[in-house]
Amino acid sequence: MDLSEDKVKESLEKYDRRETFWAQQSLNQLGYSINIFFTVGIALLAYLNIQRKNYPEFQYITRGDIDWSLVLFYLVLAFVLLSVLIGLSATIIRLKDLRITRHINSTRKTAMKLWKKPLPENYIDFKKESLWKAFFNGLFKKIKFVHIKDNITHNSIIADFENLRKQAKLLGRITWKAHTVQMIFMFIALVLYGITLI
Repeated sequence: MDLSEDKVKESLEKYDRRETFWAQQSLNQLGYSINIFFTVGIALLAYLNIQRKNYPEFQYITRGDIDWSLVLFYLVLAFVLLSVLIGLSATIIRLKDLRITRHINSTRKTAMKLWKKPLPENYIDFKKESLWKAFFNGLFKKIKFVHIKDNITHNSIIADFENLRKQAKLLGRITWKAHTVQMIFMFIALVLYGITLI
């Protein structure tokens, strides 16, 4: 059974509201999760620092047995530290992504008021883009925002606007991947620490 145009429009608006709501929930939970793992990592580093006295002194082994509890302790320390650093990077990348996304929306609004024409919303294919390059650019490179002035035309900002959209998409993907790695490193650290207690 086909729906009338009004019913289709009403359904699409309802789906748009749901999509916006769940996208917001997803982003909020991502932020909470990154922060929780970051906080747990910092707390675990402090705890490991206190527990360090329960392990033998570090020494270079030339001959003899390796003290595996000490090796595992340092592996735990390394994985927790990596998890904290990745969590910190994910937070910075996420903040830049949110800043770019806010700018994209305000640029769309300004362009619509000025030229009465929308800016592109087409699908962005970034499969060939290097996530590592985008990661380091996101951390260290200044964002090139689009500034609309009176003497600028609609078509003259499209290339810069599309680059900004691509950058936001890449940073969003990197945030999710970084958080996954953050959780994996924390899980490995906890398993290794459990082994040291056996």
